[in-house]
Amino acid sequence: MMHHLFHMRKLNSTKKNQMLKNFFFMIVVLSLATLAAAFDHQFRRINIVSIYLLAIVIIAKITDGYVWGVIASFIAIFSVNFLFTYPYYSFDFTLNGYPITFLIMSATALLVNITTADLKLQAQITANKEKNTEELRILIKDLISIETKEEVISITISHLQSYLKTKVAFHLDSSDEIEGFQSSLYVKPLITSYGYCGKISIDITDVDMEETEFERFLELAISNTIIMLEHLHLQEIQRQTLLDSEKEKMRSNLLRAISHDLRTPLTTMLGSTATLLDNGELLDKQTQKKLLLGIHDDCEWLIHMVENLLSITRIKEGETKLKTTLEPAEEIISSAVIKLKKRCPNTYFHVTIPDELLMVAMDATLIEQVIINLCENSVHHSGCITPIDITLSKRENCAVFQIRDYGRGLHEEQLQHLFDGYASYSKKSNDTYKGMGIGLSICMTIIKAHNGTMTGYNNTKNEQGGATFEFSLPMMEENNL
Repeated sequence: MMHHLFHMRKLNSTKKNQMLKNFFFMIVVLSLATLAAAFDHQFRRINIVSIYLLAIVIIAKITDGYVWGVIASFIAIFSVNFLFTYPYYSFDFTLNGYPITFLIMSATALLVNITTADLKLQAQITANKEKNTEELRILIKDLISIETKEEVISITISHLQSYLKTKVAFHLDSSDEIEGFQSSLYVKPLITSYGYCGKISIDITDVDMEETEFERFLELAISNTIIMLEHLHLQEIQRQTLLDSEKEKMRSNLLRAISHDLRTPLTTMLGSTATLLDNGELLDKQTQKKLLLGIHDDCEWLIHMVENLLSITRIKEGETKLKTTLEPAEEIISSAVIKLKKRCPNTYFHVTIPDELLMVAMDATLIEQVIINLCENSVHHSGCITPIDITLSKRENCAVFQIRDYGRGLHEEQLQHLFDGYASYSKKSNDTYKGMGIGLSICMTIIKAHNGTMTGYNNTKNEQGGATFEFSLPMMEENNL
């Protein structure tokens, strides 16, 4: 019973109107054929039969199915006998030679009708297939450009609603749903290689399509949807794999940089304390003070490194999302410069800000730490005795921070691995001060967590040399990045 439900629902007022239309066409064509036959005053049987055969072909062509052509064939046979065979206006199938004519005309009429109807049906099937194929092509074309699973479902539903001219809905129900006809709905679960994704239900009450054709079209449409969902799922896996690989690489570089940068100050502190313990009484006050100042500086540097590492812990493990608030970018720079003056009292910082107030969504503590790290790298590694320039500007929809020195610049090999956690500013600065790689690696991690970009490059000779570190942050509404 369910198998025929689809066709039973289509037998509505539209179908009845079509039947009346077919009946009207049959009567009109047969009437015209009868009038045309009446013009043959000699009632030559061959001409009359030919006229009615032509009428049957026309009826089979303009009506639906075989029925109307078959009915027209019998009406034509009886009309020839009743109207155009002696004795007129009476039925007589016993006349000499008429039974053979009757059989030949009946067979010819039925054959012509069936052949014409069959050709029409095949043409209609072919046209429907082409129409369905074109719709599937458009659906695939639209799905190819989609980047999220939600959009794939939305595009599929939109195409089905537009093409079938009915209501289509998507549900995230249990996976126990049975595929097929259910009351006035057709339910199609979305089952991919990675599991159940939901179901699509279609209101079939007004769907004007044969059951087998409907199921075939829907199967192809949903198959393409499933293929795209699986493709996006694989892309997500690839992105996650790449992200995990990048995180692991960053962790390795970070640990390598920490071990490298800790070795120098700890070795220096160990040597200085050993000297003071073993030979303190032999050293003059000035030498002792110099060794103690060295230990003090190394302790300050180690404290600063611990602050940097603690900053990284503000970025949650397993994700790069931060809780951000809208902050005036110039206030963050001002706060960083105040701290820098305490740490680098002999350095002059020249700050340039735009007239426009730039509000940026950020974690203020982390961005301040980035500015401090970059400025301290310029102070301690560039060999620069001129001011450090800090410039804030707006570029498109981003706030751009630039820290520029006028020192020796960066070596070409350093530019390739500047933020991988194992870079020193200059070969000439090996251990005169601690490496800057750990700081740059942390800075890059923080900026990426803000969906920003960061780069470092050398200035030209016309720009008085030195190096510039630049990072940009998107200017957007307050949100969770």
